[in-house]
Amino acid sequence: MRNDDDNAALEEARDWLHFLADTSYDLRHDRPG
Repeated sequence: MRNDDDNAALEEARDWLHFLADTSYDLRHDRPG
């Protein structure tokens, strides 16, 4: 039971990190100049 909760949290954290990485990449590379 505990392990399932941890796995779900890791999946959510991984998705969030990917979202942040993609967003920061877009902000760096879409900025003019």
